Amino acid sequence: MLVGTMLFSPLARAQSDPDVSTSAPPALPTPTDSVLPRTGIDTAVSDIREHLLQTYGDQVKPTYSGPDWHIDAMFGASEEFTSNVGTQAGGSLNRGSDFITQLQPGISFIDTTQRLQANIAYQPIGQIYARNSDFSQFQQQATGNVLLTALPGWFYVDLRGSISQQSVYGGLGPASTVTLAPDNRETVSSVSVSPYLARSLGGAGTVQLGVGYVYSATDAPNQAGLNPSFAGYGAYGSSYLATKRAFASYTTGENLGRLSNRIGTDDNFYDGGGALAGGRRILVTDDVSYAISRVVTLLGQAGYEDLAYPRSDYFYSGPVGSGGVKLTPNRNSNVTVEYRYVDGFGSAYVQGSAQVTARIRVFGGYSAGISTFEQDTQTMLLDTSNDATGAAATVLQAAPLLGGTNAFSANQNLNRLHRLDATATYLGVVDTVTASVQHETTSPVGRPVGYAPASTSGTFGSLTDSHELTPVMSLNLFVQYGSNRTGLLREGSGDTVSVSVGLNRSFSPTLTGYVRAGGTYVVGGSAFAASGYQGLNGNDTTVIVGGVKRF
Repeated sequence: MLVGTMLFSPLARAQSDPDVSTSAPPALPTPTDSVLPRTGIDTAVSDIREHLLQTYGDQVKPTYSGPDWHIDAMFGASEEFTSNVGTQAGGSLNRGSDFITQLQPGISFIDTTQRLQANIAYQPIGQIYARNSDFSQFQQQATGNVLLTALPGWFYVDLRGSISQQSVYGGLGPASTVTLAPDNRETVSSVSVSPYLARSLGGAGTVQLGVGYVYSATDAPNQAGLNPSFAGYGAYGSSYLATKRAFASYTTGENLGRLSNRIGTDDNFYDGGGALAGGRRILVTDDVSYAISRVVTLLGQAGYEDLAYPRSDYFYSGPVGSGGVKLTPNRNSNVTVEYRYVDGFGSAYVQGSAQVTARIRVFGGYSAGISTFEQDTQTMLLDTSNDATGAAATVLQAAPLLGGTNAFSANQNLNRLHRLDATATYLGVVDTVTASVQHETTSPVGRPVGYAPASTSGTFGSLTDSHELTPVMSLNLFVQYGSNRTGLLREGSGDTVSVSVGLNRSFSPTLTGYVRAGGTYVVGGSAFAASGYQGLNGNDTTVIVGGVKRF
């Protein structure tokens, strides 16, 4: 659990500042007809309530009243006791308990000028192990979005990047209380640059075209993927994916009244060390929508796709299409329901966010498609917008985004991916409660790269409650239950429970202290049988005391 990240909250000016332009530049288009990004509540967010308000587009009280740009610095330190320092680590069994000193400086830069919109946060983490000095490590943590208006009304440059850590062997769920040992920690990093043209033609419509380059890398321990027991995960470990993208579209404007038509192409060319080497995905579509009423809009799509992954021996050339409806019952709610045929498969597609009551909001979605781990990572990067809390949100759904997952390892094979997630949030007077469920399955397609891949299935449910005890003190509760299945020659499976309870105390506007207690526990089967270590004790209890100073 990255406690420093949990408490890092950069300051920013509100969008209501009169010096900031209310006319936002056109956003970078997200990848067309890809698998929906993972949504849900990231337990690393310090102020969940503010994160939700910003994600939903509600007004947030300004926290800074200086120039349009602002630099915020912090320093966090904590001491952690863990009962099982080798938890879920492939080559580090039975290492016993340990004390971990964690140091985390952090710096963020936020700019809201008309020419530059930037939100960049860098938070490296140093961990010093008292008894197992070979476990001491330095971790990188960073997120960033930059949108440069080079020529207003014409030319823009979008820059994005992220660096994070996740479990090599998976099984922990989207969030957990486990401190990852070096043998079970891989670094996932991505960076993209996208220059594009966007021009409004008034009531006639909008033209947009551009190119992009996205590079993603997964840096895993040297032993990952070498043990035949890992065959169920397919070829995984250190790898990279470089994607060259070209996109163009014309979208009609208000001159057509209730009718809207978008003709576009989104073309991707891949190079990398995994299943996508030498691959391409060329997509040309015509999307039509017609508003029957303010609430109901009919949707339809027709197009053509040329999909080729030669290294995985998977090809599809032929028609794509969809049909469905979009419901907009109020200004804070919209739900899209479609049936889509893409990548050579047909499936349902649902995504939306609904304001059920004044205090309850529900969001989530279901989608399916052909993807790899790093393709999925790149899709999430291009659909991410960081808010002033330092957390990520998806532009497509107006919902919090889970940028990483510990549910599965970084499988580098080509998979048919099904993803379902749903979250309900309650914003009470003194409580902020969230309930989430995530379900994800993968099944191999084409020819495997390396070891024979296997189907996976995981379901995780979580509940969080942030309760304000006093104006300067809050209590945070978290519980998660997960069931993970991986098909091997011998079935790998496991059920885990993660719990955490914490107390935060503000001693001044810039100094916060906290204490956390919790852990992750195996409650059924062997949670990490898929790693070949059926006898591994996966239980881990932690107690953490620390603080954060902001400058």
